[in-house]
Amino acid sequence: MNLKQKLLTTFGGLALLTITTAGMSAWTIRQWQATNAQMQEHFQRSLIVKQIQGTTLGAFREVYDGVRGEDSDSRQEFAELLAPITPEFKKWEELAHNEQERQQIQAVRQAHNALVQKADQIFALAQSGQQTTAIAMLDQELEEAVLNRFQTATDQAIASDIENRQVILERVDQTRRTAQIALSIAAFATLSLVLLLFAYLSSDLFSPLRDVKQALEGVNRGDLQQRLDSERLDEFGEINRVFNQMVETIAYREQAAGLAAMPTSSSLNDSSSKVTLHQLLSQLRSRISQLTSEQNTPEITSQLDT
Repeated sequence: MNLKQKLLTTFGGLALLTITTAGMSAWTIRQWQATNAQMQEHFQRSLIVKQIQGTTLGAFREVYDGVRGEDSDSRQEFAELLAPITPEFKKWEELAHNEQERQQIQAVRQAHNALVQKADQIFALAQSGQQTTAIAMLDQELEEAVLNRFQTATDQAIASDIENRQVILERVDQTRRTAQIALSIAAFATLSLVLLLFAYLSSDLFSPLRDVKQALEGVNRGDLQQRLDSERLDEFGEINRVFNQMVETIAYREQAAGLAAMPTSSSLNDSSSKVTLHQLLSQLRSRISQLTSEQNTPEITSQLDT
């Protein structure tokens, strides 16, 4: 694998981990937002149920006042107090997430309608002068049956919302743990790749560059024995092979130039023989001159000169 492929592989791994980390973070944020929205909706559902329950029970005080004859406008006030419940039921239905919650809403609505119908019957009996029958219906049917069924239905809806919130909280906690594990793995992998990249740059990039620099400095000093690792298969291997060829070429040329500058053996022998002969002749001439001066024989001198 060459240098380019190694760098692309390493940086590709870092990019992949970065994308994975970003995707995991985005997924965690979306999950948190979704669960937070569900929690808010369940809180709203509980508040709506309690509002319906409290408003309905509060309105039924007017039924007691109407049966006892303490308030002549009790029936009208009863209807006015129950008027806000209709939009509350509509909001509650909009917040339903599944069929179970819709069935709960339907059960509470039916119990509420039965309660209102029974209250209307009691008001009608009281207004017609049948106070005894109205009081009996109020005690036996309204309180013991219809009102208890309404309160049970609303309490079950509230308890169901509490259970659903607990499930949502567990899902939030599970999402948090999953995100922590995934992000920890991504962080560990990123750190490992960074360390791997540092080790790679140190061993496969900075170290070869340092070797090339030292080899060039050695050649600059005249050391032509410098050689680099030519067995590498990346770009530095190509540079090292070219460097080795260059140094070998320089060494060969310097060796050839040195041989050309050296004199041959025959020329050295001729030069030495010429020097020796010249010295002998000089000595002989000097000796003859001495002899000639001593014996005064010019003939011998002329013959030798010839």
